[in-house]
Amino acid sequence: MYTIKFADNSELKNLELNGNNFISQQELTPEFFTPEKLANIEISYTPKEGDDESMIMDTMSGNYENVEFIHCTHYQGVRGLADGYYFTLNV
Repeated sequence: MYTIKFADNSELKNLELNGNNFISQQELTPEFFTPEKLANIEISYTPKEGDDESMIMDTMSGNYENVEFIHCTHYQGVRGLADGYYFTLNV
């Protein structure tokens, strides 16, 4: 599971990753992703039980500056997609 800590010390926790989209169960809108929040973010990854070593090596963990918000979309009941708020950041 991923955690993103933003420049204003707010955090999104228990995020999953689907391609280049993070998935949050917390309700999100594009207005959440302000330039001030995205000035500096830290992405960390905590392995889930059963994660294999190769998956852990491919994580996006790290510190990023001047991150760009791409989109935020809510999916619910869509076949093949987990319910949640999908968002993409350009790090």
